[in-house]
Amino acid sequence: MNAVATVRTYGPYLRVKSEKSTSNGIMEISIDGGAWADIDLYESNTHQEYVYTSTILSAGQHRVQFRVSGRKNPSSSGDNVSLVQIEYRTPVTVTDLGEEIYDFNWASVMSGA
Repeated sequence: MNAVATVRTYGPYLRVKSEKSTSNGIMEISIDGGAWADIDLYESNTHQEYVYTSTILSAGQHRVQFRVSGRKNPSSSGDNVSLVQIEYRTPVTVTDLGEEIYDFNWASVMSGA
C-alpha cells in the first residue's frame, strides 16, 4: 500500500506547495473522499512551487488526502513525494474586516512501498 497523509483544513481556499525535483514522482490528491487527481512533481531543476490551488471549495471543514502513487514521469529517477506547505482560509464572519490565511507548514517526504 502506498503512503497516505490526511489533513483537515477549512474552505473555501486551499493551496499546496511541494518540492519538485529529478527524483520526485506523481502525488495524488483527494478532497472530501472525491476522485484522486495526479500532480506530477518531476522537474529538471530542484525548487519549491505551488502545485495545487482550489478557490471553489465550500465554506467549512474539508478532508484533504495526499498519496504516493508509486508512479513517475518517465524522466524522473524516483517516486518520492514532498509536501512543504498547505495554505487554507479560516471561516469569515460578517464582523471580520478581512480573511486570514493559515499556513500548515509540513516538510515531509513520503515514498511508496
